Amino acid sequence: MDQIKFDKRELKQLEEIESRRKALNNSDEKKKPWYLKVKTVFYIILIGIIPWIIGLYHFYISEVTLNELGDFLAGTTGLIWAVAGIYLIYLTFQGQKEQIVLQQLELLDNREEMLYTRLEMRAQNESLQNQTTQFKTQSETAMKALKQSQLDFKEKEFQFKMDNLKSNRELVKAKTKVGVEAIHEIYREINGNILNMVRDKDRDNAPIHHTDYVDVVRNTFMRYDLRSYWNSMYEAIKSFDSSENVEYHKAIFLSNLTSYDFTLLVYLVNTNEGNKFVHYFKEHALYKEIDRKLVREKFWIEPFV
Repeated sequence: MDQIKFDKRELKQLEEIESRRKALNNSDEKKKPWYLKVKTVFYIILIGIIPWIIGLYHFYISEVTLNELGDFLAGTTGLIWAVAGIYLIYLTFQGQKEQIVLQQLELLDNREEMLYTRLEMRAQNESLQNQTTQFKTQSETAMKALKQSQLDFKEKEFQFKMDNLKSNRELVKAKTKVGVEAIHEIYREINGNILNMVRDKDRDNAPIHHTDYVDVVRNTFMRYDLRSYWNSMYEAIKSFDSSENVEYHKAIFLSNLTSYDFTLLVYLVNTNEGNKFVHYFKEHALYKEIDRKLVREKFWIEPFV
């Protein structure tokens, strides 16, 4: 931190204080010590005693009356002591004047101390502001690091879920097929079962309802162990809600699915077991990704419109 300095106004005040202090220290009231002033009065009083001695001497050895002695002393000692009294009064005023000078010097010291105190407070305030700014910067940096850490964690978590989805897909078995080929096999089986159901309805002249399609899908899915596959897919889709970049994660999710993966998911969403997916299909517009070439029947998009 740079050293705090006085501003121009404060520097001018300091110069005035120093100039006034020098003037007061050089004043006549402080040049002569107090004991010398009292010594002068003592000498004047001693001088006033001399006429007393002379007067008493002539009173005893000469024929001087008391009236004459009194007139002599009044004219000499009285005058000298009157001068001493006047000088004492002068010294009293000088003492008061000196006290005023000392008070003025004390006030100047107080003013100077206030200026330095103000400078110190300004330095402390600036130091506090710098500490606050530094703390704020550190807090913002920590928050950014924390947010980035959270994003990295979410990214790793999403990637883990996608890896888990692909791993569970590799465990899917259908007849002699496994993994992606098994998913394709299940899709073909569902379509074949739907065609058989449609032919049976046409032969009996019976109407075809949405539930008829759903029953075919449910009965086909029940032949295979797809719970881990569906759960891992649900966890991947559910992570969209906490994502900072939904479209990016959505694109990654779809890029890791084959058209047959997504078509089977659309079939599942129409069943009671797949109701938990409906919210995400609507919220993130996944229904727009349906391949109409693979899903021809209009019933498969009814839950989303």
